[in-house]
Amino acid sequence: IQDDMEQIYPRLMEADGFALGTPVYFDMLSGMLKNFMDRTCPIWPHLESKPVVGVAVAEAGIGQAVANLKAYAGICSMRWVGQVTALAKLPRQVAKDKDVELQLERLGRKLVRVLKT
Repeated sequence: IQDDMEQIYPRLMEADGFALGTPVYFDMLSGMLKNFMDRTCPIWPHLESKPVVGVAVAEAGIGQAVANLKAYAGICSMRWVGQVTALAKLPRQVAKDKDVELQLERLGRKLVRVLKT
């Protein structure tokens, strides 16, 4: 496959942890994120034990999106730290939601705590 992943692999392997975010389409994570996850197959052993959090935003329901993220983390033997999900019918609705902002802040702090241990 001719793409930029060869340039990205070293950065992914050097990363301390990950935050994966996706819009939800038809109860599933986005095709773009799925393609990314598939393209990381050659470096899965290097992702082992790295902490990961997930964020999913949907219009009507989260469906299997978070389960897909957790499954990816499990396949890569990554450490699932947590997730935030949100529903929104309008553009920028989630960006204005103070409750979601607080949940994201808590999730970020949790990821930082895990990274420090």
